[in-house]
Parts: sequence; C-alpha cells; structure tokens
Amino acid sequence: MIDILAKQNEPGKGHETGLMLLSFAFNRRFPGKQFPSLTKGKYGKPSFIGQDFFEFNISHSGNWTVLAVSERSVGVDIQKKKEIRPLVVRRFYTNRENNYIASLPDSEKTDAVMRIWSIKEAVTKVRGDSLAERLSQIQTISFDNTFASSFEGVKIYSPDFIDPDYFLSA
Repeated sequence: MIDILAKQNEPGKGHETGLMLLSFAFNRRFPGKQFPSLTKGKYGKPSFIGQDFFEFNISHSGNWTVLAVSERSVGVDIQKKKEIRPLVVRRFYTNRENNYIASLPDSEKTDAVMRIWSIKEAVTKVRGDSLAERLSQIQTISFDNTFASSFEGVKIYSPDFIDPDYFLSA
C-alpha cells in the first residue's frame, strides 16, 4: 500500500515542504519517536540513515510537493503541465509511446507526453537509478493503450491529481 501526501508550497520551497510532509508522516506512524537523520543514495534518492522505518520518496514541481510512503521501495513524481521538446520525446520514449502520442489529436498530445514523463520518473525513482540511463527502457503504454503498465515488477499508479495542471505518478 502507498500513502500519498500532497501540499501546496511557496515558490522555491518544495524541498522544505517535502521534509515537512516526511516529518508529518513519520510522527503519524511513530508518535514521540525522534525524527531520524537522512542520507541520499548515489543518484539523490533520500532514505533514513541506519533505520528501516518505511520507504519514501518526495517530488515537487511548481506549487506542489508530494510524498509517497510505503513498506516497499517507492518512487513518486509530480509534473506541472508544460511542453516537452519533440527531440526529448523521440530520444527517451519507446516506439510504442511515440506511436501512441502520434495517434492522438493535437489537443491531447501534451497531456499524454507529460503523463508518460511523470510515470517514467516515478519508476526510475523507485530504484534510485540515473534518470537518463533508464527513461528509454521504461515502457508506460500497454498493448491496449492504457497507462496501467509495469516495468520489471514495478507497479504504476497514475491517478488524476487534485490540480488539473499537474500529473502525479507513483
């Protein structure tokens, strides 16, 4: 099970808001226990130092910060809608993803590109890998053209977010 917490933040305060959400989640699970120190993995994925309390991941974009908490390794990503250059899409998206995007009306392409990007980032963050090394290997479109796909046993959850200008994936 994944718990997802979200909070709007002031511009430039996504990191601080993420730590506040993490502290809130920790205190809810372990009332009265001192908040442990944090460390970062090779590619920046945060974790608790020397403790196995729970797994978590933080993401922020624009005015939103999200935290995903789970008993198993977890990745989360939030993305504010924006245009992604076609060169980036061709380089980091699979043939099936590019074909899917090309099949959509122009009015739906930006949303599809952003949702796929968000899923790819969340999957990469589960493993704490380098983003650039993994994006083109992550298939997010299943054969029936839905986003409910998986990658090397990683389950994807990409619900509509409460703010329609953002995409959330865990």
